[in-house]
This record gives sequence, structure tokens and C-alpha cells, in this order.
Amino acid sequence: MKEEGLRLFDSLLKEFPQDSTFVNLIAKKKEHYLAFLKYPEEVRPLFSSTNLAEGINRK
Repeated sequence: MKEEGLRLFDSLLKEFPQDSTFVNLIAKKKEHYLAFLKYPEEVRPLFSSTNLAEGINRK
């Protein structure tokens, strides 16, 4: 599942200008952003973040 997530993330990044500083920074840190993929799908909903929107959407 992790490999598929990384592949899909790379595909998404290709949709944006490759000379973008923002895209390059995200690409360098993709392992950090997708760290949750190393855990089983059953426990992923238990993870939370400090993102207010995520908290609202979870309810």
C-alpha cells in the first residue's frame, strides 16, 4: 500500500509545474507526509493532527 501511495503522490505532483519551489519542497518531504501509509488501514482513522479542518470533518 505504501508503494502505491508514493506512486500516486508522484503522479499528482506531475500535474503541477516542475519548476515550482513549492512542488519541489513537497516532493522532498513526501515520506514525511505519507508516513501514515506504513500503518494498517484499520488504525489510520485513529490518527489525528492539529489541523482544525480535519477535526471538523472527522465528526
